[in-house]
Amino acid sequence: MLAGLLVIYSAGVTWLGLFARTGGATPGVSAAFSAGVYPFIAPDLIKLAIAAGFVPALWRLLGRSH
Repeated sequence: MLAGLLVIYSAGVTWLGLFARTGGATPGVSAAFSAGVYPFIAPDLIKLAIAAGFVPALWRLLGRSH
């Protein structure tokens, strides 16, 4: 799940850094991280942690092994 999240953030930051313009500001890596990573990283990591704990519990409930 973390690898998938990294792929999504990498593609998003690349796109924002190259193409997105907000309020007349020029695009760039710093602006891309400010707009596309920093506001979302904590909630995404929390959701990832919840899902990582939920999936094994669901497998046990369904009677599946690893």
